[in-house]
Amino acid sequence: MGKSKSRSKSRGSEAKPRGGRRGLWSGTISFGLVTVPVELFSVVRSTGVRLRMLTEDGVPLERRYFCSKDGRELSRDEIVRGFETDDGTLVPIEDEELSQALPRKSRDMDLSRFVALDEVDPFRFENAYALVPSGQSTKAYRLLAETLERDRRVGIATFVMRDKEHLVAIFGRDGRLWAETLRYRGGVRSADDVGLPARNGVARPAVERLIATLRAMESPTIEPDELVDERTRALEQLVAAKREAGRDILEVPGAKRSSREPARREDGDGSGAAGDGRDLFRVLRGRLERSGNGRDQSAKNGGSAKNGGSAKNGGSAKGDGEALESLPKAELYRRASELGVEGRSSMKKAELVEALRQRASS
Repeated sequence: MGKSKSRSKSRGSEAKPRGGRRGLWSGTISFGLVTVPVELFSVVRSTGVRLRMLTEDGVPLERRYFCSKDGRELSRDEIVRGFETDDGTLVPIEDEELSQALPRKSRDMDLSRFVALDEVDPFRFENAYALVPSGQSTKAYRLLAETLERDRRVGIATFVMRDKEHLVAIFGRDGRLWAETLRYRGGVRSADDVGLPARNGVARPAVERLIATLRAMESPTIEPDELVDERTRALEQLVAAKREAGRDILEVPGAKRSSREPARREDGDGSGAAGDGRDLFRVLRGRLERSGNGRDQSAKNGGSAKNGGSAKNGGSAKGDGEALESLPKAELYRRASELGVEGRSSMKKAELVEALRQRASS
């Protein structure tokens, strides 16, 4: 069997870099005679600490492929992909055959239907994205976002990104458009698949007693500071303490990383393009302020979104405080290290923010 040397490449609808921000996809949302040009940005990222595999001397390990038959290391040109069937047989798939099975490229999210928000099963949500306006006018964007939000409806559409067709739910929130890719049929296991017991009746008095207990423990909101990965925080503090003490530090040959911020995993879509959340909202805010209303409102408030504040609200100090709150803890620690903040390795995020504010005001 001949092997194909070519590799399939991403084509067509991926967004080009613009102004330092690169969307994962660009195109238009369309339904009826309405078209809304948008760019797609991921709004989620992994927060765990990535640990490299090393030798005892600190040399990073590499992943290589070896033939299980003769133990020979293989080059990429010698590797083909295959599909393993239920009976254990393998069916090789050539690159040309795989390319023929790829969906047709399109720059459209064609909204085929609108359904009530409550009708979308949350178990089908896969990855979250922001839809940022990319045209010169944001009127259609604002209208669609406001309408979907007020009517509590979502638009269901399909689009192609990176050679894969995605099913997506588009909804409005806070005057902006957001999207959640949905898992296809078969992507969510049923209750029978995972062995959940059948639903049986429960005595009403027992239910009412438990309801009373739940209400006694009720909280109006979930505070962001409560959503903390304790293992990640412990590892970050351990790494920071070792670096500060100069203990157990290994120099990686050829390493060029200069940032003190720990390496993060890539986003769920594998792009790593989401970046800092505050940067994404700066893009959203800036695009929406392109329209005349946005510019007039910005001037009325006494400053632009980019400045993060105005003379009326106390200049940039307030904007700086809000920016600190939105920064990841690793970046806050890096800044605290540069300023020589004492005790920073044991501080929580809120404590680092407060320490940096005090240093800025002194």
